[in-house]
Amino acid sequence: MEILLFIGGTLFGSLVTFGMFLLVSGGRGPIADDDGGARELATDKA
Repeated sequence: MEILLFIGGTLFGSLVTFGMFLLVSGGRGPIADDDGGARELATDKA
């Protein structure tokens, strides 16, 4: 039972860490890149 709790806690911790990583880095970077890409495409079409 303790092993299952340890594995579950590790997986949950990994998910939380991964989620925070996405919020901090992926949340801001890719959104800004997507906005820039959209503007570039619009400029190229115009």
